Amino acid sequence: MFEFAESPRCAEVYNLGGGKDNSCSILEAFAMAEACSGKKQKYTYLDEARIGDHICYYSDLRKMRAHYPKWRLTHNCQTSSRKLPPPGARDSRPERGTLRHFRVPA
Repeated sequence: MFEFAESPRCAEVYNLGGGKDNSCSILEAFAMAEACSGKKQKYTYLDEARIGDHICYYSDLRKMRAHYPKWRLTHNCQTSSRKLPPPGARDSRPERGTLRHFRVPA
């Protein structure tokens, strides 16, 4: 998010999912979790969509790329899943209120 921090835009909203090239199904996510943890995931699969569920969803990154042409995705599903802490690991995120805030020019 360096590009945004260097030049924030007032009242803009960006959807920063992975886009079409960096997405996975829930079953693929379970397989990645199994590969990282070495443990079989517990789930029940029903071959029917729930009411209100998206059949398929990809984040549209065009606005972010248009506003910040130097911005690039730096992680994919596989690298992100490998960065997750192991089960039972202590949460190492900063305490509430210690995150940096950026001032947006008026």
